[in-house]
Amino acid sequence: MFDNQEELKAHIEHVKRCLLFYALNAEELLKQGYPRRELERLIDIQLDKLIVLLKKLKG
Repeated sequence: MFDNQEELKAHIEHVKRCLLFYALNAEELLKQGYPRRELERLIDIQLDKLIVLLKKLKG
């Protein structure tokens, strides 16, 4: 899936930034009518991705 360690690390950082975005903006997203369950689902997906990527990095 990833050509090298740097690409894998870059993808890990991207997932971390996505999680940070959701964490920092959750209240605002909910105020604007974004469904709580959908937000939780998106966070769960990112967390699952992060776990898989970190396992790959660890080898």
